Amino acid sequence: MWIKEAKARKIFNSLGQEIVEIEIKGDNGNVGIGSCDVGLSKSSFEVNSFPEKGVDHVIDKFNSSIGKPMINLKVMDFDDLEEVEKLFRIYDITNNLADIGGNIIISTEYAILRALSENGNVAKFLNPNKDKFPAVLINIVGGGKHSLGRGPDFQEFIVIPKTKDIIKAVEAAIEIDKIMEDEIGKRDKEFNKKRNLKGALSPNMLNLEILSLLHKVSNKVAREKKIRISLGLVVEWKKI
Repeated sequence: MWIKEAKARKIFNSLGQEIVEIEIKGDNGNVGIGSCDVGLSKSSFEVNSFPEKGVDHVIDKFNSSIGKPMINLKVMDFDDLEEVEKLFRIYDITNNLADIGGNIIISTEYAILRALSENGNVAKFLNPNKDKFPAVLINIVGGGKHSLGRGPDFQEFIVIPKTKDIIKAVEAAIEIDKIMEDEIGKRDKEFNKKRNLKGALSPNMLNLEILSLLHKVSNKVAREKKIRISLGLVVEWKKI
C-alpha cells in the first residue's frame, strides 16, 4: 500500500482529555483511523505521551511537517512500520520523545495497519491463520493509581471467561461484578459501592483478600454458567 493522505485532528477521551486521532488513506482505497489514549498511570519506562506544548502543537506539526513526507511511503507489512518510526525520529531525536510525544506515533501506526487490513480487520492481517476469537478480559476491581483513596496495589483485578460465546462471557462478568459489589460491601464498611474512573469496584481491601474473594465468586458463577473462568492482574512496573 502507498500512503496517499495523512492528517491529524483532535478528539477527546471519556475523561474529556485531549488526544490525537490520525487518518490514513491508501492507494488501495482503504481509510484507516487510529488513536492512542492517555493512561492514568505511567510506567517509568514510558516516553512522554505528548510534548509540553500540548496536543494542538503536535497536531499542527504533523499536518504541516511530519505528514507530508509520509505521502507515497510504501507500507506492505508490519515490519515496514519501522520506516514510519524513522520518519518521526527526524523530528524528535530525544530519548523520551519530548518534542512530539509517543502517542502520535502509535496512533499513526494503528491507522496504517487498519488501512492495510481488509475491512479493518487488523488481527487477521497480522495473522491470516488466526481462527480463534480473542479472549474477553473484564476489569472487576481497580487499584493502584486508579484507586479512590487507599486501595490494593494492583491496577486491575480481571476475570477471563473461557467461552466462544461472547454473550455468555459478558453475562458471567456482570454476575461476578454484582456479587463482588455485595460481598465487598459486607467486608468494607467505607466502600459504599464506590467505583473508579474505569467503572471498576474501588474497595479499601488488601490484594490477597480481593483475589481470594474474586476466586470464590468466579468459581461460583463458573459452575452456574458451566464455563471456565480465569483470573488476571494488571501490574504497573517501575524501575528499581
